[in-house]
Amino acid sequence: MMQSLVRVLVPGPARRAVRARIDARYATKADLRQEIRALRQEIERLRTLVTATANGAKAADDAANARRLAEETAEALDHVLQNEVRLRQAVDGLAARLPATDTARTDSAR
Repeated sequence: MMQSLVRVLVPGPARRAVRARIDARYATKADLRQEIRALRQEIERLRTLVTATANGAKAADDAANARRLAEETAEALDHVLQNEVRLRQAVDGLAARLPATDTARTDSAR
């Protein structure tokens, strides 16, 4: 395929007018730089917002986890106290069955 290259001398004012019309269709480098700066600022703002939202969700998860652990601990302590009461009742029941001389020995051991 043969390409032809034609060079024509065009007066300066006409060349500048054509270039101005073509350049008017496109953004200038300064406009592009300004737009890139604005987009970077927007990205940074969104990144901060996402981080804050993630931290808030994590805090909510931590609070829910802390509440669950507190409830489980309270239930476990309740069971421990119930078992201790049962143990004391069993000891008192056994002490009541023993003769009076052994009761004095168990009371002094406490």
